[in-house]
Amino acid sequence: MLKIGSWTMALALCLLSATAHADGEGSAMATAHRLLEAFNQHDPKAMAALVDENFELYYFSDGKAELSAKGRADLQAQMTDYFASHQTVRSVVEGQIDGPRFATFRERAISLRDGVERSASSLAVYEVVDGSILRVWYYPAEAPRSVPPAE
Repeated sequence: MLKIGSWTMALALCLLSATAHADGEGSAMATAHRLLEAFNQHDPKAMAALVDENFELYYFSDGKAELSAKGRADLQAQMTDYFASHQTVRSVVEGQIDGPRFATFRERAISLRDGVERSASSLAVYEVVDGSILRVWYYPAEAPRSVPPAE
């Protein structure tokens, strides 16, 4: 079984927070939103039910994609272990682009560790086919900026 790091797993498998507008039920974003709800409820079985049996999760590092999870059973097993050791993790989305097949967004994973809230965010692309998440690609995570960007 492939192993996923704690922040990477949080970023990869938590998708979308509630948005200001209603996502179309058949959109990739709506499917991603359902996965985020299951993630935030720490429900690996519900998460696995939303991905395709041939699900693949990739992380980009140094310009290369690495396979980190493959299939429903692998996802469910990894998330069960992950939630056992990360009991406060949750996810929110900070910006999104929706389409019928691809959902793209900046996602922030938030966790309480030693009484301190910590977070990191990453750019994510989710491919949804026939209502199931087929593939996910995540780019390297970043800590929040201490100074807002210049406008």
